[in-house]
Amino acid sequence: MVVAIALALWALAPTPAPAASAPSRQDVQDALERSVAAGVPGITAVIRGPRGVEHYAAGAADLRRGVPLSPRHRARVGSVTKTFTAAVILKLVAQGRITLDDPVERWLPGLVPNGERITVRQLLNHTSGLAEYCAVPPDSTLCVPPPSELKRTWTPLQLVEIGVQAAPTFPPGEGFSYSNTDYVLLGMIIEQATGRSITANYKRMIFNPLRLERTSLSNSSSIPRPFAHGYDVLARETGRST
Repeated sequence: MVVAIALALWALAPTPAPAASAPSRQDVQDALERSVAAGVPGITAVIRGPRGVEHYAAGAADLRRGVPLSPRHRARVGSVTKTFTAAVILKLVAQGRITLDDPVERWLPGLVPNGERITVRQLLNHTSGLAEYCAVPPDSTLCVPPPSELKRTWTPLQLVEIGVQAAPTFPPGEGFSYSNTDYVLLGMIIEQATGRSITANYKRMIFNPLRLERTSLSNSSSIPRPFAHGYDVLARETGRST
């Protein structure tokens, strides 16, 4: 499932220039249809601009049942959740509750080897050197689980323990490597710094102020209806969907 967000941008120039004509609604819809024709199961778009807020959708919410996708369908956003976590961290920094140079050890003592040298900033920008828990044997199928494991849930502590049991990818601050372990730790730091769950922090700092009434964080395997089915690259080869 691919979700696209289109934003209208304006550039300021010292001398007047002819205004570029905005694409028509049909132009946008045609572009989405071309993506579907190229193999994307479904795609939605939101455009905020001079015409107000426009919603678009193309393709299917469920390929097997042939359910058309609509802008009202919910979908899992996966790693886009990291954006929310980073936003909460930066809000807490602005409030003076934490600093970007705080070591992990300050908030989660004894949890991460070398935690006194790994900072909040390094967790945010994936320069901590901590291993990606998805790639640590024998749990390397954790992020692309077999059908029997699809409904299994993991606690943040379990995920971090998998990541830190592996050798670091590099010393803190001396490289870059995308790591889900980093962001699970950030979520745990948020909870320590605020005394509230990560779900409560999302609601208080992001969902409620932005009126994201249909957005939620949950470790449940179910999604409130209507929802769009998610698909991964293995779907074409094996027929398996996630």
